[in-house]
Amino acid sequence: MKNFRSIILLLSLLTFGLSACQKPIDFPEGSGPGGKKSTSGFFKAKVNGVWVECNVTTVQRYNTPNPTIQISAFKGATDGFTIVLQDYTGVGDYPLGSPNTASYINDFKNPLSGNFIAEKGHVKITSVNAKTVKGTFEFSGFNIDGTDTKNITEGSFEVSLETPNGPTPGDNDKSLSTKVDGTLVSFVGLGGMVQTPLGKTISIAGANGTKAISIAIFDYTGPGTYTLNDLAQVGYNQDQSQTGSFLSASGKVVVNSYINGVIKGTFECVAPNEDSTLGTKVTLTEGKFEVKLQQ
Repeated sequence: MKNFRSIILLLSLLTFGLSACQKPIDFPEGSGPGGKKSTSGFFKAKVNGVWVECNVTTVQRYNTPNPTIQISAFKGATDGFTIVLQDYTGVGDYPLGSPNTASYINDFKNPLSGNFIAEKGHVKITSVNAKTVKGTFEFSGFNIDGTDTKNITEGSFEVSLETPNGPTPGDNDKSLSTKVDGTLVSFVGLGGMVQTPLGKTISIAGANGTKAISIAIFDYTGPGTYTLNDLAQVGYNQDQSQTGSFLSASGKVVVNSYINGVIKGTFECVAPNEDSTLGTKVTLTEGKFEVKLQQ
């Protein structure tokens, strides 16, 4: 399940990133009631000697069942980094390989040739407080199809641990909604489609303050019913905290139509908490979406 969580997070960020290139969305400030400015930070590294500085970062902490931190950073829709540290204990030096991982991607539409996974290296967490986590990293990575390598050097980051408020839907925004345990929640929804080795992958992401939802179909073949299993998933965050993340275990996504780039359909699922020690779950019913897909 943890791998699906990473995929959904990546697709969600990419979806918002692709759309942000076309119309501005201000997540931290001015995006709705209760909006707040998050702590400023940075994420950068040299890739084969050339600096790549990211302008979008996110941190997720969860138990699966061990304490884990995932740091993701993106430079628009062109480059991205992901660092996942398992058995995370805060300040310390974490060797990369297994179970800790890191990757760099420079072509989201060709993840076999453009995704470089750390073969060796390390991440050093230098300081942590209630607002930020700081550190350095370096690694050598090979792409999945074995045709190229990248050397990531002089990596450093300072990323916020605070939860920024996402956009709040207006009265006329009906693009994405669902009932969460019987209570209707609407989201500002965006969508994207990319070609992957699994086929056409669709990601629909939505935000409402600190709530977020993601729908992923990994092998889209046209209108129809997609059972929530290894090729489709729904993720729901009730507050983006360590204990507020839920991932579908059963259910379905139904695509009713895809016309002129607009995808329309419904979804429902039962989603257990990703912290399996809690034993909680949410039930999503009467889910609806109607969003334009960016490609």
